[in-house]
Amino acid sequence: MARRILIVCRHFWPEPSGVNDLCARLAATGYKVDVLCGQPSTQEGGFMKGYNSHKVRREIHHKINIYRTIDVRKGTDSHISIFLNYITFPITSLLKTGKLMKNRYSAVLIYQLSPVMMSAPGLRIAKKQEIPVYLYVAELWPQHLYSVIDVQSRLFRKFLTTLSMHYYRKASKLIVTSPAMRKYFADRLGLTDEQMPVVTHSPDPIWQEDILDETLLEQLAGSFTLLIPGDRQGQLSVKTVMRIAQMIQAGEGRNIRFIVLGTGSRIRELQQQVSLEGLEDYFYFEGKVEPGDL
Repeated sequence: MARRILIVCRHFWPEPSGVNDLCARLAATGYKVDVLCGQPSTQEGGFMKGYNSHKVRREIHHKINIYRTIDVRKGTDSHISIFLNYITFPITSLLKTGKLMKNRYSAVLIYQLSPVMMSAPGLRIAKKQEIPVYLYVAELWPQHLYSVIDVQSRLFRKFLTTLSMHYYRKASKLIVTSPAMRKYFADRLGLTDEQMPVVTHSPDPIWQEDILDETLLEQLAGSFTLLIPGDRQGQLSVKTVMRIAQMIQAGEGRNIRFIVLGTGSRIRELQQQVSLEGLEDYFYFEGKVEPGDL
């Protein structure tokens, strides 16, 4: 009998997600793969065509069983809708665990993005079925939150750290993306290297192709270029980018340029700040660009 694996991830096909290829490979090698995920969304904050907040359906894609949760449209400007979208998956995915518990799994893999509480359903099922749970830390919490929101309260920071460690501690193994992250968890949780294998992010094959655009090369000749590849799920820190740009303007780094891809509220906010600070010479806003056009 084929082994059955549950993958818990916030984003999955048809969205571009780092876990898509892994699921496809597992299914192709004979594993039964179930995926618990949210509704696929666009970079502009809406849902992809054919999906919405309330029509929850089960899908099968390349032999992968997909279980989607109720979702909330993130939108682009409303802080309320962004917040609701942020907390929806941890809550609604827990409601799915009763149904998924009927399946007997060999292991659970959590592809942990924000917030760290999204790990809850995978941890719960693994505990009930007494099986190993592997948590891939794609976004380190609470540090990732601080890159998006400037949390000043020391008390709240302490609470967030305690909450995050609560979830990380429950995993059978933490899969980390760097030796520095491994040291971070070793210092806080006392975990060994064996409990924390390092698996770096795998680049998309398209990034390994040599593509030369003569026009673009001419525009950026003599400059050091920084690429900001969009604003997935409101994760772009406008404040950080502006601070870097202002430091460059005040110093000697006048040959540095930013190429900004994508659309959304954070991109628009960055454009406004760039205009207000008179930093237009340092930025190229390219809008939405398909991967094949990069």
